[in-house]
Amino acid sequence: MNEISKRHIASIPAPYESLNTISGHRYLGWKPCLEWCEERFGHRGWWYIGDGVFEFHSAQDHMMFLLRWGS
Repeated sequence: MNEISKRHIASIPAPYESLNTISGHRYLGWKPCLEWCEERFGHRGWWYIGDGVFEFHSAQDHMMFLLRWGS
């Protein structure tokens, strides 16, 4: 947990090697992760920071994400 912001940070490698664009931001293959988060958590409680870094309010959501996408 990030003690400053009281949020949970997950940093993962890209699961796919494709280069895409989403909302004007470039990312390397994280589209499946973003779609998965959107389906599970909606628009609130998580953020895609960039370069495979995701931030979560909930420890449970953070753990669920790491179990699904962590290597």
